Amino acid sequence: MGFFLSQRGYFKETYFINYLKYLLYWKRPEYARALKYPQCLHFLEAVQSADFREALACSANAKFIEEQQMLQWQYYTRKRQRLHVSNCTFQNVQLLCLSFLILLIPIICPRTVDLPSRCESCLLFARELEELSKKNSVKDELSLIEINEELCNRMLDYKLHQEKKGIKRFSKQESSTAKAINKLRKRGVKVELGMPDEMWDNPPVEIVSLKQQCESMLENYEDDVAAWYNVKPKISSQEYLCENRILHGDELSCLKESKVGHVEF
Repeated sequence: MGFFLSQRGYFKETYFINYLKYLLYWKRPEYARALKYPQCLHFLEAVQSADFREALACSANAKFIEEQQMLQWQYYTRKRQRLHVSNCTFQNVQLLCLSFLILLIPIICPRTVDLPSRCESCLLFARELEELSKKNSVKDELSLIEINEELCNRMLDYKLHQEKKGIKRFSKQESSTAKAINKLRKRGVKVELGMPDEMWDNPPVEIVSLKQQCESMLENYEDDVAAWYNVKPKISSQEYLCENRILHGDELSCLKESKVGHVEF
């Protein structure tokens, strides 16, 4: 998450640096006693340093923090009742503080919502339509109705990868972090995510928006979808629908991005 903040330029913004200074009031005893993870105070002090904030821009450092968080959930949580703070070395305390950076970030900077553009939604709309069309050997009205009913629900199969940009942030593959967390949960490890467990599997607002835009396109361009499906032109659904009918002007930007290199969904 420190890598995320650095890449988004938060650590270069004066207002954000001032906010980090403001949060130092949590060090006061009357506030610190209420913290569930007081080691975060060490990190709160660390991010006051420009050198430390610059170090967080390195993906290797961010990966190390993520790994320490996994280790924290997997091992320390089970044993913390048997540990004595007096036996902890300074190095151990540092590792624990690193692992709590992820828990500190939601407090100082809520996740920024980046809704899918009309171009991104159309690209995924066309890709899913193409896939469903290939699975149906019989091209009749009933098959098209079945495709239309299933098409937009497939948008909920996508996962959001916040560390990526553009169309690449939507993929049906789980992120490495999500895989690790789910693996720990299946093994019975209590993972504290800062949200109710039932909300963990709910799609984020970006994915819900994909489905909503899909439904809108299907409703507004139903005849064009039927024409592409029934006539079976030697042209992709992306070109026939997105490039020639649905999108216009600057809305076509992400289609150029997807053609530069193969985008894996």
